[in-house]
Amino acid sequence: MSVKKNKIERRNFLKYLGAVALGSGFKNLLTIKKRNVEHLIPFVIPPKGVIPGVPNWYASVCRQCSSGCGISVKTRELRAIKVEGNDNHPVNKGKVCVRGQAGLQVLYNPDRVKNPMMRINGKLQKTTWSKAINHVADKLKAADKDKVIYLGEPQRGSLGILINDFFSKFGVNNVYYHDYFDDKASESANNKSFGYNATKDYDIGNAKYVISLGANFLQNGANPVKHSVSFGEMRDRNSGNEDHRGWLTQFEPRMTITGATADDWHPIKPHTEGLIALAIANIIVEKGWYDKAVEGEIKGWEDTLAKNDAQSIAKKAGVTALVLEEVAEKFAHSGSSIAICGGSGTAQESGVFNATAANILNHLVGSVGKKGGVRFPAPSDLGVATQVMNYKQMKDLSKKMGDGNIDVAFIHNAD
Repeated sequence: MSVKKNKIERRNFLKYLGAVALGSGFKNLLTIKKRNVEHLIPFVIPPKGVIPGVPNWYASVCRQCSSGCGISVKTRELRAIKVEGNDNHPVNKGKVCVRGQAGLQVLYNPDRVKNPMMRINGKLQKTTWSKAINHVADKLKAADKDKVIYLGEPQRGSLGILINDFFSKFGVNNVYYHDYFDDKASESANNKSFGYNATKDYDIGNAKYVISLGANFLQNGANPVKHSVSFGEMRDRNSGNEDHRGWLTQFEPRMTITGATADDWHPIKPHTEGLIALAIANIIVEKGWYDKAVEGEIKGWEDTLAKNDAQSIAKKAGVTALVLEEVAEKFAHSGSSIAICGGSGTAQESGVFNATAANILNHLVGSVGKKGGVRFPAPSDLGVATQVMNYKQMKDLSKKMGDGNIDVAFIHNAD
C-alpha cells in the first residue's frame, strides 16, 4: 500500500500564510469600536497675554507639603509644563525638591479624582456635586455637633480662617490639624521654654556646630529645602579648611538621609533623645562651659540636671559617656551652636520633653536670638491654625473613631 505525500512549496506556503493573516486582520477591523473624533483647535485669537510658542512664567507657592516654598511655573498655551524654584523667595532661595518638581504629575495624573465619589454597596462610584453636597449637608444637620470632627493638614493664612469660620457656623468646635512631620511638639516646647507659641527658625547656614536629636531635617520636617540650602552654606564656609567649616553630629535610632550626611553619627535607643540632651547640658554646667549670660541661673540648673549624669544616661541611650563629653565640649566652644530636635525625636509621646531638652541646650550656650543659632520669626498677621494635634491626641482620636463615638468626620489631606 502506497501513501501519497503532499508537498507544500515555499512560495505556496507564504501565500497561505498571508491569506490567513489578512483574514484575521479583517475580522479584527470589524470589531474595532468607533472612536470619538477630536479636533485640534489652534489659538487663532489667543487670550490676552498669551503668545503661541512663547512661555509665560507665574509665581506661586508649592503645596506638595506644608513648607510653602516659592515656585515659578512655566506655561505654554495656558498649560503648566515645568516647575522651578523662585530665586526671590526667602524660604527656598530658588531651590525646589523632587516633590515640588513632581507637582505636574499630580496635576496631570490620569488617575486623579476629578469628581465627587460616594460609597454605594461597598464600592466608590461617581456622583454629581449637587448630590454630594446635599448628602453631606443632611449628615451634618442630623449629627450631634459634639460628634462631628474636621481633621486636615496644618493650615496657615486665609484658608485656615475659612475652615474655622465654616465649622463655627454649624457649632462644631472639633476642628483639628495634624501632620506626622509637623512641629506641634516643638511649638509646645517653645511656649514652655520661651513663651513663643510657634516654630523657631534655625540659622544653620551661619552655625559652626549642630547637634541633631532625631531630626531628619535634610529630608522632611518643617522645611527640608530651606535646611538643605542652609546646610550647604554651612559646609561651604571657609571651604577647604576642615577645622573651621560647620560640623554636624547626629543622634537617632536608625540611619536617615541627614544621618548619612553627618560628620558624626551615633545610633541610640528609641525615646532617649531628650535624655541625651540633658546629659550634655549637665556636662556643660559641671564643666563651667555655659554662656556668661546664664551665670545667675546655674545653681538652679545644677539641681535640675543633677540626675542626668553622663554614665547613667549613656547606658540608657546605648552610647558611651566619652561621646557625650566630646559632643558637649564641641557644642559649648564652637561659638555658634544649634541643637535641633525633630522627626522621630518629636513624633512620639515624649516629643515635647525631647524638644524642651534641646531648648535647654540652646539656652545654656547662648544660641537663642544669635546669628548662627536659634531665631524667632515674627508671627503672621493672619495667624495659624489652632488645635494642632500631637501624637498622643491623634491616638486618642483614633480610638474614639474606632469605638463609634464620631458621627461625621471631615478628612482633608491628612493621611
